[in-house]
Amino acid sequence: MGTTKWISIVGYLSSLGIVLASCAPATTPVVTVAPKPGPPSPQAEAPKPATTPAAKPAGEQPKYGGTLNVGFTSDPASLDVQQETNYRTYLSMEPAYSGLLQYDPLENDKIIGDLAERWEASADGASYTFHLYPGIKAHDGQPFTSEDVKFSLDRMRDPPRGVLSPVRPLLTAIKQVDTPDKDTVRLLLNHPSPSLIAFLAIGNMVMYPKHVIEANGDMKRGAVGTGPFKLKVYNIGVSIEHVKNADYFIKGRPYLDGITFYLIRDASTRLAAFRTRKTALNTGPAGPAMADVPGLKINYRDAVVQTFPSLRHNVIRPMTTKPPFDDIRVRKALYLAVDRQAAIRVLAQDEAWVGGAVAPYASFAIPQDELLKRPGYRQPKDADIAEARKLLAEAGFPQGFKTETIGRSGSDDDLGIFLKAQLAAIGIEATVRMVDTAVMSRVQMQKSFEVLVMTLGPKTMDPDDISRYYLKGAQQNYGDFYDEEAESLFQRQARAVDPVERKKLALELQNRLLDTAGAIVVLWSKEAAAYWPELKNYKAGISAYNVNKYQDVWLNK
Repeated sequence: MGTTKWISIVGYLSSLGIVLASCAPATTPVVTVAPKPGPPSPQAEAPKPATTPAAKPAGEQPKYGGTLNVGFTSDPASLDVQQETNYRTYLSMEPAYSGLLQYDPLENDKIIGDLAERWEASADGASYTFHLYPGIKAHDGQPFTSEDVKFSLDRMRDPPRGVLSPVRPLLTAIKQVDTPDKDTVRLLLNHPSPSLIAFLAIGNMVMYPKHVIEANGDMKRGAVGTGPFKLKVYNIGVSIEHVKNADYFIKGRPYLDGITFYLIRDASTRLAAFRTRKTALNTGPAGPAMADVPGLKINYRDAVVQTFPSLRHNVIRPMTTKPPFDDIRVRKALYLAVDRQAAIRVLAQDEAWVGGAVAPYASFAIPQDELLKRPGYRQPKDADIAEARKLLAEAGFPQGFKTETIGRSGSDDDLGIFLKAQLAAIGIEATVRMVDTAVMSRVQMQKSFEVLVMTLGPKTMDPDDISRYYLKGAQQNYGDFYDEEAESLFQRQARAVDPVERKKLALELQNRLLDTAGAIVVLWSKEAAAYWPELKNYKAGISAYNVNKYQDVWLNK
């Protein structure tokens, strides 16, 4: 690939709103997992040096010290960021880790360095070379080098037996990882990949010390990384506590002495903890419900309350390899039955968007006026309901059938109830079962369900990012969806360097995914963040997964 095509990649990333800063901004211990005590009281291409502090309001200088208390939801299924798929692991454990790159915490559309002090592409675009900060140490004091980065990337792109890798589909462009010296990593590519840099910056593309994994097998019960904070203790059901990493490779960071995530499953109790200042931050999936935002703004005027578009979206995933959902007519009936506009009113108090497989505010998305003319999205719903009943009759279910929907308690309850009513309109009687995070993870991995109701969270707006939900064999393709045409379109758009051609292919792909109903998108969310004004240098990102290291955050108290 010549220089002209490399310029096209940069232009493509710019069209996504992504700015590259290629000169932009450490016997193995295992953390104690404490027994479960009682519940606690409610109490986001211009070169930029990596050591440049995040922007600060004029006149304010960062202060050192203090512990940030964060209102969180429930226990993660495990602590292994590389293997888990739900936000509970990502949001609570990312402070302990580093990636090669990261999204700038205060300019979420900018990619800056993390472990990589600088990086560059070869003239033909066939490789990337990353230059690590010298002298990086893991939390256990051992040196962290290019060999650790290679180990982590190889583990994620070609996981050994028994190891899960949700990000594997995002790394298929990498042919080989080389380590010319201890501070240099070179990625040789199979093909042009305009999305690879964006993916290397997402929050769960973390790098593990090789010696820790070789000794322990995984990070499910411990955390030894190179991030700005070190995991101190995980009190099951109560809190996850991190303390400052005094050997962090970015000098002068972090500002905080520590971070404590309080595990408060009940949303009203979590909000009460914020109102009484027992927590200073509630954000993302653990943030205030949109219905609570007006009251917070009126009654707690000192609080900073932000609302923002989110990449999280509600999805229905039928098991496509088992009857009756192996029949595309049955899946299309489900797709047609869902009243997306009603879902926005009922589930999100009108604070959400209709959309397809890609975020509706992404440059690649199907235009809203076009989408709203499609069956399944159009209003009124009479024609869709009639067509759904006709499809069920053709599939051998003129009177409908019974099924079970499974979701995660505490987050998908309302979606399950809503879907039950929607399916009843076409004669399908659904039993709703809600389970905790650990059970839900087993159900997903074991494919032991008929219909999942769930929330998915891509890390970027790139169409490659959703491949892990649809490609054959991908860990997060929970419903075992496979469509030959969609598979081909995924591959073709991933290699298309020209932005115009790629957008054309991405639109074809999204329409094909809607037509085959492997995943039925209900709505795309808005989310809220609430924090007290003493919290400085914090900005909520469009993806809750990408800006959770807190290395630049400080407390003015």
